[in-house]
Amino acid sequence: MKNQITQFLLLLILIGSNIKLSAQQAASEASMITVPVFGGDELTLQKFLTDQLKDKNAGSVTGKSPVFRMRLMVTKTNEIKNLKVIDSLSNNTQNKNINDAIIRSNLYWKSGFLKSTAIDLNIILTIKFQSGSNIISSATFDVERDNLLANNFYNEGASLAQNSKFEEALKFLNETVAIMPGDIDALYNRGICHLKTNNIPAACSDWKKVAQMGSEDANSFILKYCGEPAKN
Repeated sequence: MKNQITQFLLLLILIGSNIKLSAQQAASEASMITVPVFGGDELTLQKFLTDQLKDKNAGSVTGKSPVFRMRLMVTKTNEIKNLKVIDSLSNNTQNKNINDAIIRSNLYWKSGFLKSTAIDLNIILTIKFQSGSNIISSATFDVERDNLLANNFYNEGASLAQNSKFEEALKFLNETVAIMPGDIDALYNRGICHLKTNNIPAACSDWKKVAQMGSEDANSFILKYCGEPAKN
């Protein structure tokens, strides 16, 4: 994750610590992120995969709830890469056919967005089959809450804070910390945003966590605003 500590410190020096900002409308994760899209009204992922597999003589799949699950990245340039199977079927031929079909789906993906900016996102693709057949009952995907998603939130929050939009920045840094509770940069910089919005207890809470993790970056803020020495 890109370190924004220097920029935040400079920001404090330039504009001081007693500025009051107007409240901004709260933004939820759902409104921040636009998930990647496959195909369109006439071409769903399930239809595409069904068409790709229908002429393959792979036999039926077995098991009570046969599922094929894969992690992949949908890039900001509308491509897929980093394919990795998480759960496979008992039918190895069908596994290969599905993998090959997903590779061929590359032309039909559109990237996700953070606000209005296209971003790389990892997704988990889940394909469920009817037991004892090769019929796909559903094909769905969800954004993975991982380091990449956290990094996207962090970079947006850092950019907003550097433009003095501290309350809006908090929404994104909150999401970062929710995904990666131990991210020192996110906690440190979220503490500064709390300071700039006059929430000293929340700022001190974040900075003390940073100190407890072994970083000395927040010690000067703890001494100045929290009324006690920093403890590593």
